[in-house]
This record gives sequence, structure tokens and C-alpha cells, in this order.
Amino acid sequence: MQNRASRLPKGFSGIWSRITGKLSKIKSQNEMEALQSWQRDRAEKDRLIQRQLDERQRLQQQIKKMRETRAQEVAQIRSEIAAYIAMKRGDVPSLNKRAQSNEQAKSNMRRRERQSADRQRKRERTRSRGDDLGRER
Repeated sequence: MQNRASRLPKGFSGIWSRITGKLSKIKSQNEMEALQSWQRDRAEKDRLIQRQLDERQRLQQQIKKMRETRAQEVAQIRSEIAAYIAMKRGDVPSLNKRAQSNEQAKSNMRRRERQSADRQRKRERTRSRGDDLGRER
């Protein structure tokens, strides 16, 4: 910017360059350089944004994996605690019962997901559809 501004002649030489047409050439050169600088800066900014988005996506995937791992660990610890409490009471859970309870938990989760989806669909249809003109009451 400073370099482009210093090219413009000052004083009497500025008047003379205006008369000879040299000033318009300098101005057009400055405009071209300014445009090229803007394009270069914009491209650099776009590359930076893309690099940051890629990094954020990679980090989000890592966070998601860590959360899933932690959830599995918590579920495992809870089942171990439940087994310990049952053993302390004198109830020794059989492997068959544990498998059944896991299946039951999975089916309960699927049922809750379906109910949630049904509630969501009901919310989507709250708008009135108008009067039934073809039906008699």
C-alpha cells in the first residue's frame, strides 16, 4: 500500500504526469496490484478457514469416539456394580439372566426411540389442515 502511494507524483510533477497521461498508467497499475493483493489475501483466508474446519471436524470425531468409549466404560462399571450388589445379597446372576437383561435393555431403548420419533412426528403435524368440505357432519 505504501509503495503504491509513493508512486503517485506530487506537486508540479503530478500536474505534468497528469498532462502526459503517466498518472493514469500509474493509477491503473496501482489498482491492478490492489486487486491482486485482495485476491491473494482472500485465497489465503479461504485456505486458513478450510484448514481450521478440517481440524475441527477431526477433533469432533475424536471427541465423539472418546464419549462413546466413556459411555461403554460407565455401562460396564454399572453392570459390575449391579453384579457385585447381587452377589453380596446372595443372588448369583446366571449368564442367561444377564443376556436376557441386556436384550431387554436393548428392546427398551428401541421402544423409547420409536416413541420419541412418534412424538416428533406428532409435533410436526400440529398445523390445522383446514375444514373437510366434502364430508357432511
